[in-house]
Amino acid sequence: MKPPRFLFVVGVGRGPEAHPVWPDVHQQFEGELNADGSWVAWRLTGANHRELGRSPRVFPDLVHAREHAELLRDRIVDAEAHILTVPHTTTWGWRLFLEGLAVATSSRGYARHRECTYNVAAFAAAAAIAEVANGEPPRSWQMAVEPVTGPALTREI
Repeated sequence: MKPPRFLFVVGVGRGPEAHPVWPDVHQQFEGELNADGSWVAWRLTGANHRELGRSPRVFPDLVHAREHAELLRDRIVDAEAHILTVPHTTTWGWRLFLEGLAVATSSRGYARHRECTYNVAAFAAAAAIAEVANGEPPRSWQMAVEPVTGPALTREI
């Protein structure tokens, strides 16, 4: 069986315009962007590739995101879990804090409080033994905006 892994997500944009939306639609976008408007964040996946949690903020590059994931893995026993309600959804979520700073967040809402507490414990157990993915993102990338053209779009209705 494969061990849990910290994987990295590359995105672009800030706030509601971020692609992908990070950390989710119910949490404020936080973090530092690269000069080109790109960012990197991490997510922790289990042996079955299901996402267990993610970084609550974005980082300007892979180096900073990797350092954050490694710090969390190395200090997971010091993290303090906070269970909270997710606004507008009537679901439960969690956040982990180190020295008062949020270092991890749930990637989805849970219908029941006990599911949420179980999943934050599962995240912590997985984070303690997780591998940090290696590799590099593409050197240059951007969201492609291709114009849609053709006779069907120019026809009057």
